[in-house]
Amino acid sequence: MGHAMQIQPDYMTFYAMLAPFGITPDSTMEHIRGAGFDLMEQPGGITKAQRLAWDALRKVETRLVADFLCWSPSGPSVPPH
Repeated sequence: MGHAMQIQPDYMTFYAMLAPFGITPDSTMEHIRGAGFDLMEQPGGITKAQRLAWDALRKVETRLVADFLCWSPSGPSVPPH
């Protein structure tokens, strides 16, 4: 009965959330993995939401889901930051 609250992934906002750190759908996996240092160095450190987004995008399987959900026939549809 005392279930921990889990943050549900919002794949559509992952790129927008990490855009200030230069993460876009065009970013290489190396760039995304290396962004963790920038996230941790920001004032206040990395937030839970940023950590969820970064974790998802640095893993091929979940990045593919995020890319699929953000893609439209006219190109990527990443919400503005």
